[in-house]
Amino acid sequence: MSESANNRRFLIAAALGFAAFFAVDSYLFAAEGFRRAMGDATQEGQVLRKVERAAGQAAIADVIFFGSSYVRSGISGEPFLERGLVPFNFGVSGGAQVYDYFALQRIAPELTRRQRKPRLVVEFKTDALLKSKDNLWSEYPQYIAIVRSRTVMLRNAPVLWRHFSDYGMTSQFISGVMIPSSIYRSHAVPVLGADATHDGDFYGPEDFSGYSALYTVATPSMVLSGREEPAPLADFYPAKLELLRRFLALAVSTGCPITLYQSPTMMMGRDSRVLDSLFEALSVEFPGVEIIRTSDYHLEIADFDEGRHPNIRGADKISRQLIPLLGLQSSEPLEARMRAGFDAAVLPPFEQWTLTGAKAANGELAFEAQDRLGSVIAQSPPIDVRANRDWVLEFATPEIRGNVMVAVSWQDAETGQAREVTSVSQLQSPPWDGSARFFLRSRPKSGTVVVRVLDYGPLAGREPVSGRLKLLRLWSNR
Repeated sequence: MSESANNRRFLIAAALGFAAFFAVDSYLFAAEGFRRAMGDATQEGQVLRKVERAAGQAAIADVIFFGSSYVRSGISGEPFLERGLVPFNFGVSGGAQVYDYFALQRIAPELTRRQRKPRLVVEFKTDALLKSKDNLWSEYPQYIAIVRSRTVMLRNAPVLWRHFSDYGMTSQFISGVMIPSSIYRSHAVPVLGADATHDGDFYGPEDFSGYSALYTVATPSMVLSGREEPAPLADFYPAKLELLRRFLALAVSTGCPITLYQSPTMMMGRDSRVLDSLFEALSVEFPGVEIIRTSDYHLEIADFDEGRHPNIRGADKISRQLIPLLGLQSSEPLEARMRAGFDAAVLPPFEQWTLTGAKAANGELAFEAQDRLGSVIAQSPPIDVRANRDWVLEFATPEIRGNVMVAVSWQDAETGQAREVTSVSQLQSPPWDGSARFFLRSRPKSGTVVVRVLDYGPLAGREPVSGRLKLLRLWSNR
């Protein structure tokens, strides 16, 4: 065979190899093949689940929150519903200016079309904005999760280059533009070595609004000390500021009112003026932008969790204080908007359930501590749902001693196998009272599900549970 023929064969093989390589890259990343095969319990899964429902929720929301886990787990949805308001919590774990800007791009067309504009609230966080030694708030996983197009990556390459160079991550940024599926290398060993998947949720399931609850309690020793005086503009990351300005310019173009929100820290409000120089500069560029400082709302040490985020009680407290601070008022029927944004399954009253040593009263399930065969307290009749959709069961324990487990189960229509997801209540009451709420997310491959309430005590070798339980809703985004 001639040398020219060998060269042609080599070039053809090389071209086919490169084509196959980029086809795999496209399947894993652009077509979300990794996520669909492995599950949603990754940073990418958390972001994309939120993006999937963003446009629908942006169409009906009274207020939309952007930010980090201090927003995602710091602003709960239930207090807004109590006031006839619909919130959308677009926060994600580790999010900041990079994520916020691209998240707003996702919903800006819907916001522009709306006649009645929601208020946009964007987190204004010292830890993310200020230069500091060993700052890890690069947002690379959040960026690569929400930016799914090389075109968008290249269009924003100059500011992203400056941003990631501040964190010594230019090579990773270039790698992400060339081969975005390289982000999955970090999952290779656990997935391949242990034949594992990423089923479930990344840092907890979310309620109807996008809020994910935390349930532990901080101690006085966790109170922080730190900078209290205003920081000069030179102390901020320039690329973060540019992305913040881009966010504000895009937000203004939608016609929505805007508020900068200093999310809570365990400095207990003493850091409320640290960002004042930046706010003063931004208020000249963007007149009408408002600010809520950490001293404008009031939390106690017990309102934080062991990771110094607001726990569910603190999140409820913040939400109730934010409603008047933001000037939010309901002016449209709540039920009509909820129907437009969500499918709600019909939950049969507890009187129609199979009960074991429990009583149904006033829409709640009441049960005393006792030995129960199989630990089952109550089981629902079949509940109709739409298959292959995310459904979230929200329940509350207004009174509880011990731990109760709630399970959603179904028969997989494809495999015939029984499937189940569970959630265990973690809070004793009092003092949690109305803040003791839990969320259970599932994606049943079936047209019906069954809900069971079980005594977790005997299952875990503990004392039997007693108390009251209330089902709030079983819903799915349209």
